[in-house]
Amino acid sequence: RAPTAVRDLLVVAAASAGGVLREVSAKVARETARKAGPVAVAALGRAERLALLRACVSDILAAGSARGAGGDASIGRSEDAGASAALAEAANEIAGLPLVPLAAGGWTALRPMGQAGQPAPPPLLLATVAGGAEDALLARAPGVAVDGCLDAPAAAAALRALAASGAFSLQLLGAPGEAGGRALAHAVAACLPADWRGLELVTWDGSGGEAGPSAEWFAALWAVASAPNPPASLRALEGWPVLPTADGVACALRCAGSESSCVWFDSVGMDEPLRCCLIAAGCLTLHPAVREAVEQHAEASRYVHTVSAVGVLQAIAATSHGDAGVAHDLLSKRAGAVERRALRRFLGERRAVEESALRALPDLLAMLRALPVFETHVEASAGEDREAEELEVFGALSPAAPAASFEPLLLPPEGAPADLLGRQHLRCVLDTDAALAQMLGVQRTSRAALYRSRLLPRVGALPATRRDELVAAMLRELGSLAREDASFAAAAAEAVFVPTADGGPLRRPRDLYHPDVRDAVELLGVGSCYPAGLLGLPAACEALVSLGLKTRLPVEGVLDAAKAIDALAALADNGDANAGSRAHARAKALVGYLDARAGSLLRGGAGGGASQPRLGTSGAMAASADALLTALARLRWVPTLAAPPAGEGALPWPRGTGGVVSPLQHARPKHERWLVSATLPVAAFEASSAELRALLSWDRPPPDAALVEQLVALGAPPANAGWATPLRAMGVTALWKLAVGPIYTQLGRGLQVAERVTVEAVAGARDVAWTDRASSTLLELARGRAVVWTLPPPSSEGSVEVAEDSAIGGQEGGLLQAGSCARLVCACNVAFTAPPASALSLVALPPALVAAHRPLLRALGVRVAFGTADFVRESAAAAARANGRALLPSELAAVVSLLREVAAALRDGALGGVAAAQAGQLEIWAPAEDGRMVRAHELAFNDAEWMGEVCKYLEAASLSAPAPLAHRSLPAADAESIGARSLRFLLVVCEKLTDAIPCPSAVVLRNSLHDGAAGGLGGAMAEAAPGPAHGLADGAARRALCALLCALDDAGARRVRICLDARTHNTTSLLAPGMSAVQGPAFVIHAPGLDLSSEALCAMHAVDPSASAALPPRPMRQPSGVTQGTFYIYIYTYIHYIHTSYIHIYIHTYYIHTSYIHIYIHRNHTLALYICI
Repeated sequence: RAPTAVRDLLVVAAASAGGVLREVSAKVARETARKAGPVAVAALGRAERLALLRACVSDILAAGSARGAGGDASIGRSEDAGASAALAEAANEIAGLPLVPLAAGGWTALRPMGQAGQPAPPPLLLATVAGGAEDALLARAPGVAVDGCLDAPAAAAALRALAASGAFSLQLLGAPGEAGGRALAHAVAACLPADWRGLELVTWDGSGGEAGPSAEWFAALWAVASAPNPPASLRALEGWPVLPTADGVACALRCAGSESSCVWFDSVGMDEPLRCCLIAAGCLTLHPAVREAVEQHAEASRYVHTVSAVGVLQAIAATSHGDAGVAHDLLSKRAGAVERRALRRFLGERRAVEESALRALPDLLAMLRALPVFETHVEASAGEDREAEELEVFGALSPAAPAASFEPLLLPPEGAPADLLGRQHLRCVLDTDAALAQMLGVQRTSRAALYRSRLLPRVGALPATRRDELVAAMLRELGSLAREDASFAAAAAEAVFVPTADGGPLRRPRDLYHPDVRDAVELLGVGSCYPAGLLGLPAACEALVSLGLKTRLPVEGVLDAAKAIDALAALADNGDANAGSRAHARAKALVGYLDARAGSLLRGGAGGGASQPRLGTSGAMAASADALLTALARLRWVPTLAAPPAGEGALPWPRGTGGVVSPLQHARPKHERWLVSATLPVAAFEASSAELRALLSWDRPPPDAALVEQLVALGAPPANAGWATPLRAMGVTALWKLAVGPIYTQLGRGLQVAERVTVEAVAGARDVAWTDRASSTLLELARGRAVVWTLPPPSSEGSVEVAEDSAIGGQEGGLLQAGSCARLVCACNVAFTAPPASALSLVALPPALVAAHRPLLRALGVRVAFGTADFVRESAAAAARANGRALLPSELAAVVSLLREVAAALRDGALGGVAAAQAGQLEIWAPAEDGRMVRAHELAFNDAEWMGEVCKYLEAASLSAPAPLAHRSLPAADAESIGARSLRFLLVVCEKLTDAIPCPSAVVLRNSLHDGAAGGLGGAMAEAAPGPAHGLADGAARRALCALLCALDDAGARRVRICLDARTHNTTSLLAPGMSAVQGPAFVIHAPGLDLSSEALCAMHAVDPSASAALPPRPMRQPSGVTQGTFYIYIYTYIHYIHTSYIHIYIHTYYIHTSYIHIYIHRNHTLALYICI
């Protein structure tokens, strides 16, 4: 403003010039500049433009100074609506005037801020302090950087005032709070590539080129943001990658409350393994150039994670986007043991400070549980000593993804043995591991649970020395373990973990005895009844007593001894001979112990007799008597003989050197050895007490099955049996008295009364089929086996010894079945009554034997009389005995006699009748003409004695008969009944006879053709016939012969002979009565030299034209009226009875053969077949 004196002079001068002096106010300056226009303003120099700028905004500056003096620090923020309107008016008046200098040179115009709903103009940025970090920040965007006007401080102040007013597009870079944040956002948008916005990570190389800014630019950005007080707000920068990292990427600025960035402060002096672990998890560290500036910003902690438990876990969660599985995989693949342990140490140390904050963030705790940073123990291999925790195994507390088979980790008890710890137990290497695990909810297992789950189930897999140490330690803690778990003692009592001195399998405490119980040695042996090693010490034994170790020898000691014997027997079965001898000796001691103490250990049943004994009920022998008896019955503890007694080589003994002990109630006393030795073991002792005999069931008779098996072993021993030869040399009396007689007596006593009545009720009946008898127990046991004695029972005085080689024959004595010991046979081969004819394998029992043992013999299956099925079997047996040779006259007579009985029975319908025999369903053997035995259905009987000439023809031609003839001593009717076939039928169907049929001469044929009964074949119509039929007469005969001659011509015949057989043949030998009508005169056609193959013959019969391919390759002539197929003319015949299978065979094999084709034309001109003989 001009001084007053000067102002007055100017007023006077203006008046003298005839004008009015006006004061140049800001409004006047704006109006003048606006009228002049942008072009005129642009023509001004820098100083004039800056002066014009100051003049245009002087009122704005004055108003701002006044408010500042009044204590209002916000320029242009007047509450007066009029002031705001004036400011907006002033902004519009200078809009578009190039009054603002740019840092890159040139000028630009101020733009008023847009109204509500209108887009904002491009911003201009002005540094608060010229030449500072703001200039370095704006160096990448000179087009929006306003010149700081260092040469014109007044202009610079005016620009800052305009920026502070908020009415223009000019913004002050470095301003505090929200304004500074908006300016920074505009600067970042102008300096960074536009496609960076919204990206979480971008690659950044720090070169400062077009690909991205340099590290210094990021440092300037954060310096400008941190310098004001308060610092510029970072909210407007969210979404821009303005966090440079040392890993070559820039990370977007994101709030930690949502999807925070994975950048964290890499504090100076941080543990290097922890830094490596976070890097392995995908976390990024700030670039060193910006770390200090970022740390100085008050809002940095909202975007960059601090080095704390919460911050580290948030960074890990950010890098995996909250997916625990991703974080788990990253650490598993990229972090080593040292790095994982460093992270766990850091979190454990920070737990004491940040536990409350961590508990308030359950998602972070869930993430931590899923990280594989928790060390677990190594599962020791069986029999392998563990090294001093050299292996490092890491796991997670919870699965990263839902898993059904995940086994949670547990904290082991303090001081727990390392041998019992496995992969489910945490390994607390650090002092803070236990507290950290407990904060995460890991349960600490009790010592009782550890022993139950890790020692008792796998005690057998541990080395013996270490096993005994661990078990001894468990026994020392037994009291406290029982207090922790009330059921621990019961579980330990059932566990198998106590060793014995003999090195056998581990035992339960209640299976053994306290060392003070010396009586157990007699039955069990010192090596198998007492605990051994560390568990045999007094302190351990006292603890074992509470788990069931026996302090006295109760009656259950018998069971323990039996179990020990059974275990030794099992070793003997595997080839341990020493174990077998020990088992036998121990078993003899046990039965001796029982026999001597039977009065105190055993007592009789309630019935007072020698029934099944029960263990005593006094004292310790009370409650479990039945259970102990059941257990004893399952074990092998009764000593038995391993070989027959000396001098008894004939005693059946199929077991050879057999077992040395047997189960209870299996062995029988020695005096019963001849009754049961084939199936049951023989005891090596005799029991003197009735109680022991009852316990062994020796007060009962042997089972019927064993008695029957003994008879079988005596009657039909195996070929390789060691007792077979001595048994054959044994006398009949000795065999009966030692074995057969007592066995028959025992079996007879065992027959029930009802069974005796049933047997006697049918005693007088005639048995016709042995297999049709009603079943009984003995019958089922004896069926098909040699159990029936065939000799008279020896008397007690004057007995005569009969050796095996003695001839025992005749009807009364009976001949035993082949391969037996000539004394015992199968019940199917014996009966009370002799057969009607001599039969070598069918025996009639002696009357004395029947009288003494009739009910038993009936129960064993012996019948009153033989039946038809027996005679059939006898025929097969006779064939087997003959073995291909001709029967002797006596044998032949016997067989024929039986076969006549069979034939009569078959005609009465027995065994399916004659039809079953002729179909070959019965195994009937009959003698052929030469005396050899042949199956009956393969024989023929001569029912055509008048055909002797044919048989002579066969013999002269050295041809065999169709089937062997039955022996002439067997009548034809009987032969036919047992299945033999008619010789007459066999000769008819045999193609060897076809060459013997005579053919009429040519003269007879010629006369018959002209003058025969067929009506003659002469005349003009015969001359008109085509082809080979030329000259034949008309009519049905002509048509049939025409078709046949054409077919023969096609088949390759060169000559055809046709003759007339005027004979009338007999009908007595016809196969079917209906064939008698065709036995009159007939034509016979003969094609000499024509040899037809089987294929050609089949093709000539075929109706299908494709079948003619098998004929010789020559043109085929088809006369009129002839159907395709050479013998398709069969359809004209009326012989409807030719339908059975053998007749069809006859058609194809007899009258059609290699050179003869016999076809007859009957008088009534129908086709017939030449089938008679």
